[in-house]
Amino acid sequence: MDVDMLTMRYFQSFASKALVLGHCPDLLKELFGYDPVVEADLEDPCTQVTDILDNYSAYQGLVERNYKTLLEGHTFSHRWGEMKRVLLSGRDQLHRRESKPAT
Repeated sequence: MDVDMLTMRYFQSFASKALVLGHCPDLLKELFGYDPVVEADLEDPCTQVTDILDNYSAYQGLVERNYKTLLEGHTFSHRWGEMKRVLLSGRDQLHRRESKPAT
């Protein structure tokens, strides 16, 4: 069974302007609207890492895009706003049900 999990470590890495090498969870692609991770070459990881280090400037655009995307929509402030919206919506729905006259 494959497990595809999005953890805070991805967001912390983007906030640190780190290049993430590995596998991108589907939820992360959905949230960002693109794949923000460099897919790991499990057949030849040493060559891949060496190539990345030798050509790091080629990845700078992805690093900056990830950082910008994170700040524009995926900070704790954004998450709190979404949680607040859901909680208030649920409270409002509950209030409307409680205020309806019994039939």
